[in-house]
Amino acid sequence: MDALIRNIRLALRAETLIAETRFRLALKRASATIFAGLICVFGLGMANLAAYFALLPMWGEVYAALGVAVGDFGLALLLVGWARGLRPGPEIELAREVSQSAMSEIEAQTAEVQAEIKHMRDEVLSVRNAVGGFARSPIDSAVSALIGPLLTMIVKALTSKSKKDK
Repeated sequence: MDALIRNIRLALRAETLIAETRFRLALKRASATIFAGLICVFGLGMANLAAYFALLPMWGEVYAALGVAVGDFGLALLLVGWARGLRPGPEIELAREVSQSAMSEIEAQTAEVQAEIKHMRDEVLSVRNAVGGFARSPIDSAVSALIGPLLTMIVKALTSKSKKDK
């Protein structure tokens, strides 16, 4: 029973580690995506303005603004792609292996406990039937319990008497 409790705790700890790792990964992805958004909105404001003024003499007003916007979208897409490419570390595989191992042990021990409970149930039922039989007819139960030893004693007595006669 102690091993079962230990394995349940181990499985819970492994599942907690998996959940924590997934949460940290989601937090990193969200942070990177938010950071990419902030760069698009606030961080590139001045760079956009500078690029616009640099392109204005060569491309004109419309194409200079369009060139700056395309550059902003390209940078944002690069950051989002990087955020999506983040993967959990090797500890997630170890936690999964520990979790699967603990679950296998729990299943095996649960089967053992179930077999023990079934055996105990069968014993209780046999005791109940014996007590019920004795309560219904105590003389019959006593006689049936005494017949075996009584017959054994009679056979031994007759056997020893026949040996003495020879």
